[in-house]
Amino acid sequence: MSVGVPDPDACLPVASQSQLQNAALPRKSSRVLEFARNLCSDLSLPSVVLHSGLQLLDRVGQFIDIEDSMVSTMAAVCTFIGSKVEMNPEEIPCVRKFLPAVGNGNLIAEDFRSLEVNVLRVLEWSTVSATPAHFLPSFVRKQPLLDALVGQSRGAGRGSFVDTTLLVLAEEVGGARLNSLPSEISSVVFHLMLTEALPHLNASEIVEEVTGYSVERDLQECRRQLVDRTRVWDLLKSKLPKNISPRSTLNLVHEERN
Repeated sequence: MSVGVPDPDACLPVASQSQLQNAALPRKSSRVLEFARNLCSDLSLPSVVLHSGLQLLDRVGQFIDIEDSMVSTMAAVCTFIGSKVEMNPEEIPCVRKFLPAVGNGNLIAEDFRSLEVNVLRVLEWSTVSATPAHFLPSFVRKQPLLDALVGQSRGAGRGSFVDTTLLVLAEEVGGARLNSLPSEISSVVFHLMLTEALPHLNASEIVEEVTGYSVERDLQECRRQLVDRTRVWDLLKSKLPKNISPRSTLNLVHEERN
């Protein structure tokens, strides 16, 4: 089966995070976000697996030409690899659970595993990802009053403000409209969430304590991208149902506690 993956020995070195940041064109992940989200939802995979898989796909796409007909299949392979990195061994779905979603259901397990090996070789077996999904939830959990925004849902992109935020960020990153570091993006979003939901607190002080970034010194360019240049924060608030916006979620939680 021709899969459009070249001889890995002929590939250029693995795409670094900085190379992904500087990519000016939309990435492969921008074309398969909905497919990958549905796949992770169907398999009850954690949100972090979705975002890890998307970044792995983008890294592969930096150096090989993935045929249009193969993008979804490669996304599934990268998601499978992401599940191996992010989940406990006993929780990882078997290959056969991925097969119905790709190749019109005609792809066999042997072909899927061959693709997995080829992708790993292209990546030089470097599969650890760093995405907003690896930073933002942990930042939010450091502030107990925001913990309700993380939610307990394991399904990718379901049920919490943070899950929805991560999907919007993935769309913007995939479209090459955001090019800051994932930790910077997460820190700015954390600051905006604090400012929106808990205006009585010193958001900048909390962000520096939790993330190590100074909002004024380190995050102004990233904030300009999120707030002014792309208006991602406005987009987030407009896309979210009112009942899961930060302020209303926190109010609901406080009402339940009282």
